[in-house]
Amino acid sequence: MRFNSIAYHQQAQTVHARFERSGRAWAGLAEFAAAEQLDPRSCGSTTPTSTE
Repeated sequence: MRFNSIAYHQQAQTVHARFERSGRAWAGLAEFAAAEQLDPRSCGSTTPTSTE
């Protein structure tokens, strides 16, 4: 049971890190698009919301 708990925790940490990294990437792309005065639709159809 302990192994399963550790494996679950490690997987959860990995998913959380990927979520955070992709959020930063989307934020950077949105800033770039705004600076270049691009149409918001050019940034993709799914824009994540901030969790902060």
